[in-house]
Amino acid sequence: MKCTIKKEELELNVSFPIYVIGLISFLSWFLFIVFGGIGIAAIPMDLIRAFIGRPKKNFTKEEIEVMRYKLVQDSLKVKEELENFKQNNSDGTATKSCKINKIYIQI
Repeated sequence: MKCTIKKEELELNVSFPIYVIGLISFLSWFLFIVFGGIGIAAIPMDLIRAFIGRPKKNFTKEEIEVMRYKLVQDSLKVKEELENFKQNNSDGTATKSCKINKIYIQI
């Protein structure tokens, strides 16, 4: 079996917009390679900087208790408002959702 080599040329006629799209796509691969490589190399450094510069607030035990108390009081207030809403609309005219203090609660 003998190999033969033939030189042939393929000629495609394309319109100008298709040519521009192809050229921009070809050139954008080089930009993607450069900037993608820089971004991937910079991710660990950015994460380390974010960890070092994170806000560090050490709450005292009293501050935690105050925050916990406020959270419990707010949740009890919302629960009470929801119960009042259910009692006022117990005749079957209640809607599927209600708005209490700009927070939507599903019933």
